[in-house]
Amino acid sequence: MGHLPVLVMPVTVVADRDDLIAHYLADGTHYLRRVAIDGRPPPRVIPAAAISPAGTRFDVGTWRGSHRLILTRLGQAHAVFMKWRAPSWEFIEWYVNLQEPLRRTEHGFETRDHFLDIKVAPDRSWQWKDEDELEEAIGAGRVTRAEAHAIRREGESVIPDIEAGRFPFDDSLIGWRPDPAWAIPTPVDIPPPGP
Repeated sequence: MGHLPVLVMPVTVVADRDDLIAHYLADGTHYLRRVAIDGRPPPRVIPAAAISPAGTRFDVGTWRGSHRLILTRLGQAHAVFMKWRAPSWEFIEWYVNLQEPLRRTEHGFETRDHFLDIKVAPDRSWQWKDEDELEEAIGAGRVTRAEAHAIRREGESVIPDIEAGRFPFDDSLIGWRPDPAWAIPTPVDIPPPGP
């Protein structure tokens, strides 16, 4: 990938097909996140020069408050997160996470977040999220202005599907639930990250 990992999130693979990759992130999942040596969380937008193993370490966190089904198509520069409140399974929203296309690794998949996102309410009304972070990322040297325009165009390409209620923005997966036999990952199940 050429980038130091900032977050290592263990998920359950629900589907791995040519047309769809689906992952489940359960409430209570333990994950690794890069923090400063003194334990301070990193800023939302880390300057390119500051992403270094020097002065940082991995800390174990626990995912709380929601269940997520993460839907991705290989080659697309976004994923759609379906979010339910935990533990009630009340559907919260679809969330379009703009990101680099998934890449397979020996431990699963990796991607790099593109800062800008789209929040989609259950009635399919939508709004951009984190436009300020994308601007900050340009200033921090994380993306160029041309890359930022491409990121926004990727988001714009999803809007017709949102407004038309096409998969996955239809109701076909609202009632989806994980197999109750699936275990929630624990820190010992997380493969050791790179530096």
